[in-house]
Amino acid sequence: MTFTQVVAQLEDALRRELPGAPAQNRLAPIPRRQWPAGFNPARVRHAAGLLLVFPKGAEHAERAEHAEKNNASRALRALRSPRAHVVLTVRADRVRHGGQISLPGGVVEPGETFEQAALREAHEEIALPRESVRVLTEGMAVDEQRVAQEIAILADRLDVQEELQRFASHIAAFRAALEQSGGEPVGKRLGFLLQEMLREANTTGSKANDAAMLQDVVTIKEELERIREQVENLE
Repeated sequence: MTFTQVVAQLEDALRRELPGAPAQNRLAPIPRRQWPAGFNPARVRHAAGLLLVFPKGAEHAERAEHAEKNNASRALRALRSPRAHVVLTVRADRVRHGGQISLPGGVVEPGETFEQAALREAHEEIALPRESVRVLTEGMAVDEQRVAQEIAILADRLDVQEELQRFASHIAAFRAALEQSGGEPVGKRLGFLLQEMLREANTTGSKANDAAMLQDVVTIKEELERIREQVENLE
């Protein structure tokens, strides 16, 4: 698509309600990084990214001028509509999230708007002159409360800490049942605990958007099935 077409589509899309959480899911890093143990999602800070769209470059103007002098009308039409390009950054290995490919951007500092934060971060990361950018969202009202709500919903959907804690609790109960003395039947209790562990594994898998994590879930479910076959032989 040409630069002009992309700008027109962006301007049209920005006139409508933003997609919120579904867009966040599609833009999340792959493999997805999970919240560390004990992390409080309520402490998440706002961040802003700059979707910087630009035409091919200065060489288009030079080639267009050359085509015009040579009366090459077809080439001239093509060169006057350069293709759109997007700036992506790769984080250095020595910093947090090293190797991650993303849009220029970062944390919104106190007193900043999302636009100001995105432009500042782009200037710091790729030396982008702020005055050279036309902000398509300029003048648009941003509902910060709605943004915070979307982030909280997304964080809750992705957080598997509770599932992992319950899974660990079921494992402890399973081991305790195996070690108990007195000759009481434990087969039904073990079967029930296996069902609960399978439920937690399924929930974790449904929240995961990470290939390695999904593979772990599949492995766990396979092991649970093997254990279930053995438990069926117990009273």
